Amino acid sequence: MTKEEEAINSLEKLINIRKNKAGQIKYDNCICSTTDLETVLNMIKEKNAEIEKYKKKNKELSNQILILYKEQDDYNARIDKKNTELKKKNEELDMYKDIKEIANSKATELVKLKQYDDLKKEVDKQDKMIDLILNEQIEDGYLVNFNNLEEAKKYYEDKYERKL
Repeated sequence: MTKEEEAINSLEKLINIRKNKAGQIKYDNCICSTTDLETVLNMIKEKNAEIEKYKKKNKELSNQILILYKEQDDYNARIDKKNTELKKKNEELDMYKDIKEIANSKATELVKLKQYDDLKKEVDKQDKMIDLILNEQIEDGYLVNFNNLEEAKKYYEDKYERKL
């Protein structure tokens, strides 16, 4: 029992005693009348009712705050989850960028290899044409210093090497 409730009970008892013994008590040590006591009692009851009303309102507001905290926690958890997902996607994106860079590098190498293969085919073709020309000239007697194609090629290769 709270102090207010105890005070209310004490006042109610005192008022009841004074009402029941009205006229029997010659000297009352209390300098206030029963009406004054009833007025004070009613004021205390009103204040007590007002306090209870505020307590109830305070409890409602506390519950609303708890709900808001829970909603905020849920919201923060969703944000954390989204941030984790974004971080993972950024890591994947970085990985894909690395893969793309490697693929581009490999594609560049393939283009260079293709160009090299094309160039090699052209050189081989020109070598064959030169071989055919030299061979015809040897067979037709224009290059009498050489007995075969290999001797002619060796001669011209050595000559080319000396110029470098």
